[in-house]
Amino acid sequence: MSHVCTYWRDVALGTPLLWNSIDVYSIRSIECVSRYLDRSRNCLLDVRFDIWGSDRFLNGEISGAKILPVVDIVVQHIHRWKTLLVLASNSTTTASILSTLAHLEAPSLERIRIVDDGGDIDDEPPSPSGVFQPRPGVFIGGAPRLAAVWVNNLRVLPPLTNVTTLHLHTPSYFSSAELNPSSLKSLTATCPSLSSLSIRGNFRGDWPHGGPVTIPSLRSLWFESGDTLASSFLATVSMPNLVSLWLDCPQYRVIQRIFNSTSRPNFPALKYLTLQGFDFYASTHYAKAFPTITALHLPFCNLFHITFLKETLIENDHSRWPNLDTIVFRSLRDTHAKKFSTVIDDMVRERHNSIHPIRRLLVDKDVLANLYSADSIGARTDLKVLSADSFDDPWWIMSHMDSGDQI
Repeated sequence: MSHVCTYWRDVALGTPLLWNSIDVYSIRSIECVSRYLDRSRNCLLDVRFDIWGSDRFLNGEISGAKILPVVDIVVQHIHRWKTLLVLASNSTTTASILSTLAHLEAPSLERIRIVDDGGDIDDEPPSPSGVFQPRPGVFIGGAPRLAAVWVNNLRVLPPLTNVTTLHLHTPSYFSSAELNPSSLKSLTATCPSLSSLSIRGNFRGDWPHGGPVTIPSLRSLWFESGDTLASSFLATVSMPNLVSLWLDCPQYRVIQRIFNSTSRPNFPALKYLTLQGFDFYASTHYAKAFPTITALHLPFCNLFHITFLKETLIENDHSRWPNLDTIVFRSLRDTHAKKFSTVIDDMVRERHNSIHPIRRLLVDKDVLANLYSADSIGARTDLKVLSADSFDDPWWIMSHMDSGDQI
């Protein structure tokens, strides 16, 4: 816009909001960043150290040292930071950037996302006591408006006092972080307003049988990892107000652990259940464990065994999942499209004739294009294409939010 003509250039230069996204890709961004900082005036800033592309070819210590001059320039405006993204390849590069921020205050910061490959730092041994004590590693001076945090290293946590959304993600091969009942208690004590928690990767820690941990504020939980942590967490932690659960892990092992638990966990408020990559074999077990759900989200499943879901929904006089009124499908392939269409048609018809109808069926465009019985299904339920605003699961909504720290 600033290159069209003199008039529009003046308009662009006089509109600070056009310059509030500060993108740093390497040390060569320094001149551009300085101009953007001046032109954005007093606007809040989306700061993005998106240096993975240049960082992956360098030694972490060298890369970290090279990027610090531009970091120092951006830090002069830290009072205006609204979001922060640090995306690097080397953990030492990330550490170099964060060390500059360690004792600073970020009064306007609302979101922070720290992501790296984690491959150049050796695994840290577990603490002698086995108890993790979360302490701020960045912005020790304070970040009173910080609400959303995404980190892959528990040693670089910002202040969590007002945080409502926390993503703990480690690279799949990197397992230095501890997460067990004791560390979870410590974490939730420092994060009393936590309502959304996602966990991905390998975390060390034993989950012995004992008294449950309670997180009354938690409303949304997402696991993307092996089955061990997810099953231990669900069998041990009490979440009386949990509304949304997303499982992207081996679900059969998870449900086995829940059913074998000495104190069967209870999720009285659960409404949204997502089973990513589900094979449908354990459909009945999930219906028994999570009977209160109103929406079942099934992304990227192998549809060949979908008859198990149909049997679950019509068994015991259609009493399984009595409140279920929405089913969501997203598929990777249409190999079994005809079988899928037939089963869905039967399932919707059976529930339509009962007192527990499926009122809404949301599918992606690929599924709809191969739904042979769409007319028949649409006559008995509200059949729609899945979109960013057609499904009100909290995780679905959050995953489609437009924020300055997105990757």
